[in-house]
Amino acid sequence: MTNSIEFRKANLQDIDFIIETIFAAEKSGTDRLSYSTIFGIQESELLKLFQEMLAEDIDGQELSISTFMIAEIDQQYAGACSAWVEGIYGDSSILKANLLSYYLPPEKLILENALKEALSEMHLARTKNTIQIESVYVRNNFRGKGIVQQIIEKQIQYLKQEFNFVNSAEIIVAMNNESALKAYQKMGFEICKESSTHFEKILSFLPSNKRVILQKILS
Repeated sequence: MTNSIEFRKANLQDIDFIIETIFAAEKSGTDRLSYSTIFGIQESELLKLFQEMLAEDIDGQELSISTFMIAEIDQQYAGACSAWVEGIYGDSSILKANLLSYYLPPEKLILENALKEALSEMHLARTKNTIQIESVYVRNNFRGKGIVQQIIEKQIQYLKQEFNFVNSAEIIVAMNNESALKAYQKMGFEICKESSTHFEKILSFLPSNKRVILQKILS
């Protein structure tokens, strides 16, 4: 066994691992998968919906195969990370919302007003022409090998080569994820925006009632 880490862009055959990545990152160390709690859809059913959405491969937002990079050790999935340049293909939040509204049952998209208001308060606008890092994940048995830092650096390098005008990268993180915050700050990311809500029931839907954007200026 070589134990060397190999990095490559994701393809259609990686869909199941990408979904594992998205779900794990969204839970942010809790048992709350927001796609399930907000829309009232079982995780098993969401799996099928996400397979269809990812197969569409609509670039410029986090639910796209094209945005993902895969880390492998000895030909085994070790980790993954999504990244794109905001605004190249449109506003990522709109692209993602359109995708969800097309695939999710219409009745599941009707949310109570208090929850809609809380989600609006929690929303953080991504900065146009910045690299957006999302869904960073490493399987438990491959942690402690520096994969998080390496895969983020690989994504930044890859996108900087294609879009040389980009001069910063951003990551949105739930405030309960202290280990991730410390890791990103160690990599040179600094908190630049934050949001929160006082909606008492929000922790039934999301891992945290506070979120931040960390930004790193690129050389």
